[in-house]
Amino acid sequence: MAGEDYFDHRNLVGKKLSDYLRKEGYTKFSFAKLTDISRPTLDRFLSGKIENKVSFDKHFNKILNALNISGSQLLSSNSSVEQEIHAVYSQNAPQNYKPSKEVKEQFELLSDLITICEIYY
Repeated sequence: MAGEDYFDHRNLVGKKLSDYLRKEGYTKFSFAKLTDISRPTLDRFLSGKIENKVSFDKHFNKILNALNISGSQLLSSNSSVEQEIHAVYSQNAPQNYKPSKEVKEQFELLSDLITICEIYY
């Protein structure tokens, strides 16, 4: 894909970059710091919502330089992240088990913390 075509396919670029960052173990915060791109701008880049071609090209070049790859390498990278196991469930509880009110509250708190982490990282 030619350099000028990346902007036209910014949704795909954002998706591939998001997959690549997950695969390589970057958080949004750590990658924004590495590239000197603000978190809101990185979020817009990853979602394909940067509407200005000049801004897109500037940030895309920063990203490629930080990762030391070309745009074609990024787009051809496998997104094996989707095939990874994201959660493991245990079915070892007794058949008639009902969690107590305290356990339910702790689980909801844990779920809220995970949601906050997803938002900020």
